[in-house]
Amino acid sequence: FMAMAGVAPLMLMLLLVVVVTILVVVVLPLLEPSRLPREWWDSENPFAPNLSLHVLDMLQTSRLSVGAVPSDWFRVPSVSSTPILVKVDASRVFARTTPFFVSANLDWHKPSEQPPAWEHHSSAMTLNLNDSALELAASALAPGLLRIGGSEGDDIVFDVANDGCGPASGAPQPVDPAFCLTAGRWRQLTSFAQRTGMRIVFGLNAVTFRPNRNLSAPLNFTNIAAFLSLTAREKLPGIYGFELGNELPLIPPRTCALDFRRLRALIDALWPEAAARPKLIGNDLNPDEKYLRAFLPLVLGSVDALTYHNYAAKGGDISHAEFMSADYLDQGPAKAKGVVQAWKDIASASGMQIWSGEIASCWNSGQANWTDRFGDVFWYADALAARAAQNHSAFCRQTLVGGFYELLSRQTLAPNPDFYVALLFKRLMGTRVLRASVVGDAAEAKAEVEVE
Repeated sequence: FMAMAGVAPLMLMLLLVVVVTILVVVVLPLLEPSRLPREWWDSENPFAPNLSLHVLDMLQTSRLSVGAVPSDWFRVPSVSSTPILVKVDASRVFARTTPFFVSANLDWHKPSEQPPAWEHHSSAMTLNLNDSALELAASALAPGLLRIGGSEGDDIVFDVANDGCGPASGAPQPVDPAFCLTAGRWRQLTSFAQRTGMRIVFGLNAVTFRPNRNLSAPLNFTNIAAFLSLTAREKLPGIYGFELGNELPLIPPRTCALDFRRLRALIDALWPEAAARPKLIGNDLNPDEKYLRAFLPLVLGSVDALTYHNYAAKGGDISHAEFMSADYLDQGPAKAKGVVQAWKDIASASGMQIWSGEIASCWNSGQANWTDRFGDVFWYADALAARAAQNHSAFCRQTLVGGFYELLSRQTLAPNPDFYVALLFKRLMGTRVLRASVVGDAAEAKAEVEVE
């Protein structure tokens, strides 16, 4: 439950829903439809966010309902509500976040993967970083983290000799051009981060440079060292930190910890000044408490932030009723409960942060016509508040562009509804979290806040 100037958890969700509803119900219809993506105004789309009837239908089935006030632009029936009282204890801060809490990701997926989810050059390798709409949207979310990673991150090879990732790269030949990262593209990515006020968290390849991709074998750091050396030597801007590997539970915890300690030593050597030194973040697993209890004690003092991936369910065939249920909102936090507890028991006292480094309402590239529509607003607002209440320092939304869970349309780079949730959270919420209690039935309610 987030709070800012006495605004508590329930009120956060109410505030975001009200403001986003105004944006998509009142403001967007006033714009020329031709200037908006067709799916935003098509009357045959039952989840088009500017259709007031459908918006209010969804509000009625959510945890909160909002009474609609007739206006000169549209008239809808009022939704009945039961008054409740939300009491906020402002005497004690019980959790904290950071200024970069609201963050987002770019992935490496090729257009051929799950079409059309990753078409229109939405990969970090091909995205048009000079597009003014993209720059404007990213700038609006600053300060924030731009995590560049994902499953294909363990295929990315740095082009050491500028020869298309030939033998000098140390990678088995040939290397897929879609996964060959040139120094030029890396400079473009860091320049984009600098221009927009975002800071990059880059996922390093933890698979390709093991003999025969054997996850129990030692990792050869030669290609990684060349990449980091270029980054340090050229003092490339906009870098926050590095990760190593993506969802690799088959790497034994001791082997994984050794890799992170070696990477820590390499980073420290290349950036001797602590103030300029990139952070080390890991280890990017799906929730796995047992693994973390073996891994974390071995990396205390080496890893700056524990990051894990968190999805409520597999996208593709989730019913709209399930998406809109209160139980669905609780699935992600329930899966992450053991991770959070392991961090509290082992690592929090050392100063290690905890992040949700890849998170959305469902995996499998999201779900078309839902995770990129107004309905996902309810999950996103609730998820931000829930992770803030658990002292998470970063919430890296999958994705900024790409898949069906993107904040910006990959076709047009116009904002999807969840972008406005991110923007409002960034603009309205602080970093201190206050405890709140609800007096009354919160199932369907109009809330007022009393600060104690």
